[in-house]
Amino acid sequence: MKINKNHLGFFWGVFVTGLLISYFVEGIKLLLLDPIYFISVLYCLALSAIYSFSKWLELSKEELDEEEMQRKNEYKLFKETTDLIPEDLSFKVMRPDEILRNSERPYFNTYINRHAIPYELSSANITPYTEQDLTTLFEQGNSILLIGNPTEGKTRTLLEVIRDLKSFVVICLRLDRSPSNNALELLKDKKVLWLLDDLNTYDSDTYDFNYIFNFLKKISRVCVLAATCRDGPELKAVNINTGQLHKIYDLFDYKFILKPASDYQKNELKHAIGETDSCLFPTLGSICMRKHFEFMRERFRQLTELEKNSFRAIFLLFSGFIYPFTMQRIKAILIDVLEHTIHNIDDPAIRTSLNILAANGFVFFSEDENVIVPEAAYITGPESEFYYPKSRSLEKDYVKLRECFKKHKDVD
Repeated sequence: MKINKNHLGFFWGVFVTGLLISYFVEGIKLLLLDPIYFISVLYCLALSAIYSFSKWLELSKEELDEEEMQRKNEYKLFKETTDLIPEDLSFKVMRPDEILRNSERPYFNTYINRHAIPYELSSANITPYTEQDLTTLFEQGNSILLIGNPTEGKTRTLLEVIRDLKSFVVICLRLDRSPSNNALELLKDKKVLWLLDDLNTYDSDTYDFNYIFNFLKKISRVCVLAATCRDGPELKAVNINTGQLHKIYDLFDYKFILKPASDYQKNELKHAIGETDSCLFPTLGSICMRKHFEFMRERFRQLTELEKNSFRAIFLLFSGFIYPFTMQRIKAILIDVLEHTIHNIDDPAIRTSLNILAANGFVFFSEDENVIVPEAAYITGPESEFYYPKSRSLEKDYVKLRECFKKHKDVD
């Protein structure tokens, strides 16, 4: 049985009561006059007091630790930078001969150092920033956003930079709830790095970003933002956003893209992870993902036509900058663009197809179960070319897409 404070209180209550009662018992009073008996009683009393006091302190510490853990659980991530592991950012540590069979990011021990250049500036006219430069910018209190396409290495680079920081606490908020003020108070007088991987996924009213950021800046020694954002439709969605997402974007002191990896760097990585394919890889991430892409293509081939076209409908929404991706919009595209008959695409059928896509790692659902979030690596070039049939014309389908949304005025 585990001893708690109630047990200690009960013990001392019984003990004190026993002493009071024994005071009125003549035989016990006579025993206490015996020096040996009296010293023995004092010795037992002292041992009990020392044990009870130490146990009380231990239980009090456990209560404080449990309370702190409950407050930390209000965060998705709460760790010292030096304690970060790949799994904290949804990486899976891989062996060179291993194939990734889920939607996690592959993480190989070999790492190629990267350079960053300011977004929208020519790399030919500016000295690139090293990873140490980025670390220094964070330590100086600057917020940094890395922009780029999937597989360019944004998140891996950010992980390596953050792990070089000293005495910072990394936090990542949950998408389904806002931390309480008590949870935020854990960061008092600390150096805080707020991580927002895939910035575009934080377009939510779950919490007031400005309130939390200003609160942290007030109570912490320093609070900086570290984020990634996909280039293209996602970045455009951030820029045209009229809510708090655009306000977040404006808070970054530096916005960078990663300098493309050289052929030498690509060959170095290929050699390290045992990649023997001689095809031209556009990014370092595409080298790491090559076997996984082949695995996912085979999965896609096994899907039904409705499941495949549901994914293609999401691709059309993505490439047409139409957010959010909802069942109603997917259904409209299936009928009017991809030309399915109404009979085999009722709502339960579409929901089933989306669930199967999620189970296979092509999409996942946001906190709103009606909003679908695709895995970007499969709907951006060059990998997206495999998933959209060559027999269809994208240009013609975009025309149909515009006509579709003119027709379905009630589709979001």
